[in-house]
Amino acid sequence: MRRVLAGLALAACFGAPAAQAAVTYTFAGSMTLSLVNPEDPEGPFLETPVTMSFTLTRPGFITDGTFTPDSCTDDNAFFSCGDMEFNTFPNAFNVGGDFMSFGYSYNDGVANAFGGGGFYFFASGAFGAPGVYTTDGWPVNGPPVGQNEFDCCFGNAGFATLTVSGSPDVGGIPEPGTWALMILGFGGAGAMLRRRRHTVTCAAA
Repeated sequence: MRRVLAGLALAACFGAPAAQAAVTYTFAGSMTLSLVNPEDPEGPFLETPVTMSFTLTRPGFITDGTFTPDSCTDDNAFFSCGDMEFNTFPNAFNVGGDFMSFGYSYNDGVANAFGGGGFYFFASGAFGAPGVYTTDGWPVNGPPVGQNEFDCCFGNAGFATLTVSGSPDVGGIPEPGTWALMILGFGGAGAMLRRRRHTVTCAAA
Protein backbone atom coordinates (compact mmCIF):
# COMPACT_ATOMS: atom_id res chain seq x y z
CA MET A 1 0.00 0.00 0.00
CA ARG A 2 2.81 2.35 0.92
CA ARG A 3 4.53 1.65 -2.39
CA VAL A 4 1.34 2.55 -4.18
CA LEU A 5 1.09 5.82 -2.28
CA ALA A 6 4.71 6.64 -3.00
CA GLY A 7 4.14 6.00 -6.70
CA LEU A 8 1.08 8.23 -6.68
CA ALA A 9 3.08 10.98 -5.01
CA LEU A 10 5.73 10.86 -7.71
CA ALA A 11 3.07 10.85 -10.39
CA ALA A 12 1.47 13.90 -8.79
CA CYS A 13 4.81 15.72 -8.77
CA PHE A 14 5.63 15.10 -12.39
CA GLY A 15 2.10 15.14 -13.74
CA ALA A 16 0.64 18.19 -11.98
CA PRO A 17 -1.63 19.79 -14.55
CA ALA A 18 -0.83 23.29 -15.73
CA ALA A 19 -3.42 25.91 -14.96
CA GLN A 20 -5.75 26.52 -17.88
CA ALA A 21 -6.45 30.15 -17.02
CA ALA A 22 -6.70 32.78 -19.74
CA VAL A 23 -8.01 36.28 -20.26
CA THR A 24 -10.83 36.84 -22.77
CA TYR A 25 -11.63 40.18 -24.39
CA THR A 26 -15.12 40.49 -25.86
CA PHE A 27 -15.87 43.61 -27.87
CA ALA A 28 -19.21 44.81 -29.25
CA GLY A 29 -19.54 48.16 -30.95
CA SER A 30 -20.36 50.20 -33.99
CA MET A 31 -18.83 52.65 -36.43
CA THR A 32 -20.07 54.77 -39.32
CA LEU A 33 -18.34 54.63 -42.70
CA SER A 34 -18.45 57.45 -45.25
CA LEU A 35 -18.93 55.69 -48.59
CA VAL A 36 -18.96 56.91 -52.16
CA ASN A 37 -22.41 56.60 -53.71
CA PRO A 38 -21.99 54.35 -56.79
CA GLU A 39 -24.96 56.07 -58.44
CA ASP A 40 -23.57 59.56 -57.78
CA PRO A 41 -19.79 59.40 -57.30
CA GLU A 42 -19.46 63.19 -57.15
CA GLY A 43 -22.32 63.61 -54.70
CA PRO A 44 -22.38 63.48 -50.91
CA PHE A 45 -21.04 60.45 -49.09
CA LEU A 46 -23.34 57.73 -47.87
CA GLU A 47 -23.06 57.50 -44.09
CA THR A 48 -23.27 53.76 -43.45
CA PRO A 49 -23.38 52.31 -39.90
CA VAL A 50 -21.72 48.96 -39.21
CA THR A 51 -22.15 46.87 -36.08
CA MET A 52 -19.41 44.40 -35.23
CA SER A 53 -18.03 42.24 -32.43
CA PHE A 54 -14.98 40.11 -31.72
CA THR A 55 -13.53 37.74 -29.14
CA LEU A 56 -9.85 37.52 -28.32
CA THR A 57 -8.28 35.16 -25.77
CA ARG A 58 -4.77 35.69 -24.44
CA PRO A 59 -2.73 33.90 -21.73
CA GLY A 60 -2.47 37.17 -19.79
CA PHE A 61 -3.68 40.75 -19.71
CA ILE A 62 -2.82 42.90 -22.73
CA THR A 63 -0.60 45.95 -22.35
CA ASP A 64 0.28 46.81 -25.94
CA GLY A 65 0.30 44.97 -29.23
CA THR A 66 -1.58 43.97 -32.35
CA PHE A 67 -3.61 40.77 -32.33
CA THR A 68 -5.81 38.76 -34.68
CA PRO A 69 -9.13 38.00 -32.95
CA ASP A 70 -10.28 34.41 -32.43
CA SER A 71 -13.63 35.29 -33.99
CA CYS A 72 -15.18 38.42 -35.48
CA THR A 73 -18.62 39.17 -36.87
CA ASP A 74 -20.35 42.16 -38.47
CA ASP A 75 -23.61 43.04 -40.20
CA ASN A 76 -22.24 44.31 -43.52
CA ALA A 77 -21.43 41.96 -46.42
CA PHE A 78 -18.62 44.22 -47.71
CA PHE A 79 -16.97 44.78 -44.33
CA SER A 80 -14.15 42.50 -43.12
CA CYS A 81 -12.49 42.47 -39.73
CA GLY A 82 -8.74 42.92 -39.48
CA ASP A 83 -6.27 42.98 -36.60
CA MET A 84 -6.92 44.77 -33.33
CA GLU A 85 -4.31 47.15 -31.93
CA PHE A 86 -4.20 47.77 -28.17
CA ASN A 87 -2.35 50.65 -26.51
CA THR A 88 -2.39 51.44 -22.80
CA PHE A 89 -1.86 54.92 -21.41
CA PRO A 90 0.22 56.86 -22.29
CA ASN A 91 -0.66 56.19 -25.90
CA ALA A 92 0.19 57.74 -29.24
CA PHE A 93 -2.67 60.21 -28.94
CA ASN A 94 -1.70 61.51 -25.49
CA VAL A 95 -5.09 60.52 -24.11
CA GLY A 96 -5.53 59.29 -20.54
CA GLY A 97 -7.25 56.03 -21.30
CA ASP A 98 -6.65 52.63 -22.87
CA PHE A 99 -6.91 52.92 -26.63
CA MET A 100 -7.96 50.27 -29.16
CA SER A 101 -8.02 50.41 -32.95
CA PHE A 102 -10.49 48.07 -34.66
CA GLY A 103 -8.83 47.19 -37.97
CA TYR A 104 -11.03 46.54 -40.98
CA SER A 105 -11.28 46.58 -44.77
CA TYR A 106 -14.23 47.47 -46.97
CA ASN A 107 -14.76 46.50 -50.61
CA ASP A 108 -18.10 46.63 -52.40
CA GLY A 109 -16.50 45.83 -55.78
CA VAL A 110 -17.94 49.00 -57.30
CA ALA A 111 -16.97 52.35 -55.84
CA ASN A 112 -15.42 51.67 -52.43
CA ALA A 113 -12.26 49.74 -51.60
CA PHE A 114 -10.23 50.82 -48.57
CA GLY A 115 -9.02 49.83 -45.17
CA GLY A 116 -8.76 51.60 -41.87
CA GLY A 117 -9.28 51.47 -38.16
CA GLY A 118 -12.06 52.55 -35.83
CA PHE A 119 -10.72 54.20 -32.68
CA TYR A 120 -12.13 53.45 -29.23
CA PHE A 121 -11.03 54.87 -25.89
CA PHE A 122 -11.75 53.07 -22.62
CA ALA A 123 -10.94 53.86 -19.01
CA SER A 124 -7.28 53.78 -18.09
CA GLY A 125 -6.44 50.27 -16.89
CA ALA A 126 -9.37 48.64 -18.70
CA PHE A 127 -7.14 46.17 -20.54
CA GLY A 128 -5.53 44.97 -17.33
CA ALA A 129 -8.43 44.07 -15.04
CA PRO A 130 -11.67 42.06 -15.34
CA GLY A 131 -14.76 44.18 -15.85
CA VAL A 132 -17.16 45.71 -18.34
CA TYR A 133 -15.99 48.97 -19.91
CA THR A 134 -17.69 51.36 -22.32
CA THR A 135 -16.55 54.28 -24.45
CA ASP A 136 -19.18 56.47 -22.79
CA GLY A 137 -17.58 59.45 -21.10
CA TRP A 138 -14.17 58.95 -22.64
CA PRO A 139 -12.48 61.33 -25.08
CA VAL A 140 -14.46 62.47 -28.07
CA ASN A 141 -12.10 65.31 -28.86
CA GLY A 142 -9.43 67.07 -26.89
CA PRO A 143 -6.80 69.78 -27.19
CA PRO A 144 -4.19 69.08 -29.90
CA VAL A 145 -0.69 68.14 -28.83
CA GLY A 146 0.89 69.77 -31.87
CA GLN A 147 -0.02 72.43 -34.35
CA ASN A 148 -2.26 70.13 -36.36
CA GLU A 149 -5.76 70.06 -34.88
CA PHE A 150 -5.87 66.29 -35.40
CA ASP A 151 -2.69 65.58 -33.44
CA CYS A 152 -4.63 64.53 -30.35
CA CYS A 153 -7.90 62.82 -30.60
CA PHE A 154 -9.93 61.44 -33.44
CA GLY A 155 -12.73 60.60 -31.04
CA ASN A 156 -14.53 57.33 -30.62
CA ALA A 157 -15.71 55.71 -33.85
CA GLY A 158 -18.94 54.84 -32.07
CA PHE A 159 -20.34 53.44 -28.87
CA ALA A 160 -18.68 50.20 -27.75
CA THR A 161 -18.50 47.80 -24.84
CA LEU A 162 -15.43 45.80 -23.88
CA THR A 163 -15.82 42.90 -21.46
CA VAL A 164 -12.63 41.56 -19.87
CA SER A 165 -12.98 38.22 -18.09
CA GLY A 166 -10.80 35.44 -16.73
CA SER A 167 -7.39 35.52 -15.10
CA PRO A 168 -3.81 35.15 -16.37
CA ASP A 169 -2.20 31.74 -16.80
CA VAL A 170 0.31 31.58 -13.95
CA GLY A 171 1.74 28.17 -14.85
CA GLY A 172 1.51 24.71 -13.34
CA ILE A 173 0.03 25.23 -9.87
CA PRO A 174 -1.36 21.93 -8.54
CA GLU A 175 -5.03 21.75 -7.64
CA PRO A 176 -5.98 21.19 -3.93
CA GLY A 177 -6.71 17.52 -4.63
CA THR A 178 -3.25 17.09 -6.14
CA TRP A 179 -1.65 18.70 -3.08
CA ALA A 180 -3.52 16.28 -0.80
CA LEU A 181 -2.38 13.31 -2.87
CA MET A 182 1.23 14.49 -2.79
CA ILE A 183 1.21 14.98 0.99
CA LEU A 184 -0.37 11.57 1.57
CA GLY A 185 2.09 9.89 -0.79
CA PHE A 186 5.15 11.53 0.75
CA GLY A 187 3.90 10.50 4.20
CA GLY A 188 3.62 6.91 3.01
CA ALA A 189 7.08 7.04 1.44
CA GLY A 190 8.56 8.37 4.70
CA ALA A 191 6.87 5.62 6.72
CA MET A 192 8.24 2.99 4.34
CA LEU A 193 11.79 4.33 4.71
CA ARG A 194 11.50 4.30 8.51
CA ARG A 195 10.25 0.68 8.31
CA ARG A 196 13.26 -0.32 6.22
CA ARG A 197 15.74 1.29 8.67
CA HIS A 198 14.10 -0.47 11.61
CA THR A 199 14.24 -3.85 9.79
CA VAL A 200 17.95 -3.50 8.97
CA THR A 201 18.80 -2.56 12.60
CA CYS A 202 16.97 -5.61 13.98
CA ALA A 203 18.69 -7.97 11.53
CA ALA A 204 22.14 -6.74 12.55
CA ALA A 205 21.49 -7.10 16.28
